[in-house]
Amino acid sequence: MHRSLLTLPLLGPLIRYANAGQMCRTLAASISAGIPVLEALPFAAVACRNDAYRRSIAGLAAQLRNGNSLANAMHADPCFPHTLPKIIRLGEQSGKLGDMLEQANTLYDTSLEQGIERLLPLLEPVLMLLLGVLVGGLILAMYLPIFSMGDLFLG
Repeated sequence: MHRSLLTLPLLGPLIRYANAGQMCRTLAASISAGIPVLEALPFAAVACRNDAYRRSIAGLAAQLRNGNSLANAMHADPCFPHTLPKIIRLGEQSGKLGDMLEQANTLYDTSLEQGIERLLPLLEPVLMLLLGVLVGGLILAMYLPIFSMGDLFLG
C-alpha cells in the first residue's frame, strides 16, 4: 500500500519529497556527528514514515555492505527522487557528503512546500462539492419521508 501511495498523481511526489527530505536530514546529522554512513542508514530508515522507503533504505545498507556506493545503490531504486543519487554522488566524490545531504534536504523541503501550495487551491473546490453533496443528501433524507407520507394521504 505504501508503494502505491508513491505512484499517486498529486500526492505521490509530495510523499517522496517528505520522505527523501527526512532521510537526508537524518543522514546529514548522523554523518556530521561522525557516524559512518552504514551505521547511520538504520536511523534514516526509522525517520521515514513510508514503509516502502524503510525497505529501500534497508536495501541500501545491504548494497553498501557488498561494496556498492550509496549513489549507485539509490540510482537503482525507483523510490528515491532522480536528483538524489546525483547529489549524493557529488558529495561522495568531493568528500562533503554531509553538506550535500543538507542541501538535498533544503531542496526537498522547498519542493514539498511548493507542492502543498499548489495542491491547496485544488482542494477547495473538491471540499465545496463534497459539502454540497453531504448537505443535499441530508435534505433529501429529511424530506423524502414527508413526501412519501403526502402520497399516502393523497393517493
